[in-house]
Amino acid sequence: MSTPKEITSLERLLQERNQNIAFEADPPRDQNGTWWIDVKLLATTVNVAWNKRFGFGLFTDPEIGYGEHPNEVYRTVDFACRRLLQLFELGSAQRESLAMRLDNLRKLKQVSQVELSDKLGINQASISKFEHRADMKLGTVLDYVRAIGGHLELKVHFPEFDASLATNAVANPIRRQVRDG
Repeated sequence: MSTPKEITSLERLLQERNQNIAFEADPPRDQNGTWWIDVKLLATTVNVAWNKRFGFGLFTDPEIGYGEHPNEVYRTVDFACRRLLQLFELGSAQRESLAMRLDNLRKLKQVSQVELSDKLGINQASISKFEHRADMKLGTVLDYVRAIGGHLELKVHFPEFDASLATNAVANPIRRQVRDG
């Protein structure tokens, strides 16, 4: 079975950026199955699953067990490459804290703090302060994510079930958060 162009492209892009990145891909048993990829740089290893239908799934949470789904999914080679490089920049020590921070999300989308502040009608210093806050209002995060072109999805997890929560009722302009906070 030949390696899909998406996987060879990811390997090429990563190794163009850093020749020390090791890339090992294991093919699926059947043509429509999932490829499993280990991407390594020094002490940091990121496990990646690739499938035609879903794209690149990154397992960035050390708590994810065998048989679970990836916690990050990227539909293009470019975004998967950017995120992997970002994870390698963070190194294994910072990855323990896991979830993607807002500044990493903004950088992944290649939006500067100045561009974001212009979209939100606030100053750049407020964006910087907000990105490093430990306690954030939901409406402010919603505004931030919308301003960089995404939408926020909230999920709850219980032993008996998982469910998505509606965010359409959240209204808290970022200006109010920055002014009050």
